[in-house]
Amino acid sequence: MFKYIFLSWPRHTFYCIRTDESTHMDLDIVGPKARKKFRHRAPCVIACGLCLWLVGCLTLVLALGWTTTKQDITTLLPFGKPSPQAMLHKQAHSIGGQVGSTVTPTMTPQPTPRPISPFPSYVQQQVTVLEAHDRFFYHGNTSLPEIALTFDDGPNPPYSAQIVSILQHYGVKATFFCMGKHVQQNPELVKQEYLQGNLVENHTWSHPYTLGLSEPSLTWQLSTTSNIIEHVTGERPTLFRPPYGTFNSSILKVVNTFGLSTFIWNVDPEDWSMPGTKSIISRVLNRVGYGSIVLMHDGGGDRSQTVAALPTIIEWLQGHSYSFVTLKQLVHDTHKNSTSLSATPLANQATLAQSYPWRRETAVVYYF
Repeated sequence: MFKYIFLSWPRHTFYCIRTDESTHMDLDIVGPKARKKFRHRAPCVIACGLCLWLVGCLTLVLALGWTTTKQDITTLLPFGKPSPQAMLHKQAHSIGGQVGSTVTPTMTPQPTPRPISPFPSYVQQQVTVLEAHDRFFYHGNTSLPEIALTFDDGPNPPYSAQIVSILQHYGVKATFFCMGKHVQQNPELVKQEYLQGNLVENHTWSHPYTLGLSEPSLTWQLSTTSNIIEHVTGERPTLFRPPYGTFNSSILKVVNTFGLSTFIWNVDPEDWSMPGTKSIISRVLNRVGYGSIVLMHDGGGDRSQTVAALPTIIEWLQGHSYSFVTLKQLVHDTHKNSTSLSATPLANQATLAQSYPWRRETAVVYYF
């Protein structure tokens, strides 16, 4: 059984390359009768080719026209996500805006505080400069018996509301690092957090692995999140926590352009892994010390264990003369001298006096 795969004909002789099933190729000479047969097929093949070409051209024209129209409605960034302006237009529908109206939040004229300039290019130098300007923290003042509770990845019903209720009951203020997309979905929860005196700060829009983002992508993540938080609370975030606690020189460069202060942590009970309520309590109380920043989570899944552990943690630390502060208060107290230390120090205070070399419990990846 032969198949013809290539045709050519000069004046009177018709040549055809053919192949058998074993892919062996031979050259046959075909007479005028076969030549006539193939000549009748040629117009059909040409007509089909022209039709396909016309359909392709028409499709291309329509596609270009649709793209132009769509870009008039919402500007697309290179990495394929809507711009902050387009996202805020969408937020009009999800936060109570009227259909067809564009939400225009009150924008801060300039970042507060302003970006540091000049800013180094290498990550170790950047961290040094930021720390010198009180713009990068692993912990607070290690001479003061104060602790900052922080909650990441929310808002997340019902756990965020339960945490806010517990904080209110004990008269404690905390800091919530919120994801922009969750703020958009749960604006009332964010308002509840903010109205109770807690801070609502920037934790990116979608919690990406920031080391893999381009600078324009990270810029979008930060600006869009700050916009939606400001729209809901009326106050623009000035603090930032990188997802997973990871950062490099490019990330710190972008964060600096927004005038944001970066906060990591030095106490991590790993409540995200749901190790059990008792484990969360013991991990916090065994690792905490003066000026600690405690990382916990109200978002990212089931946070019932975190909610259950929180009252015991607060009661125990308050019973040992610790006070709870927001991160802004922690920054304010950074350079204060302690006038009176706790009369009832922790049982492991001697160990904690040497604890700050372990201030990095998270795995930070540095890229120079």
